[in-house]
Amino acid sequence: MEALDFAKAYIDDPDEVAKLAAGIAAQHGDKNFSRDGVERQVAWRIGLICAVKSFLLSLQ
Repeated sequence: MEALDFAKAYIDDPDEVAKLAAGIAAQHGDKNFSRDGVERQVAWRIGLICAVKSFLLSLQ
């Protein structure tokens, strides 16, 4: 999933994006993707989106 696709998915349904980790880990378990590792990456990306959103709102 590209970064922009992730951002769009987060904007559309933040709760659903948080659930992505389980599906990604299951789909790519053969590549040593752990649910915990994927959850950390999803949380990090959500944090980035929130930081950008806060910055943009501060400019108003």
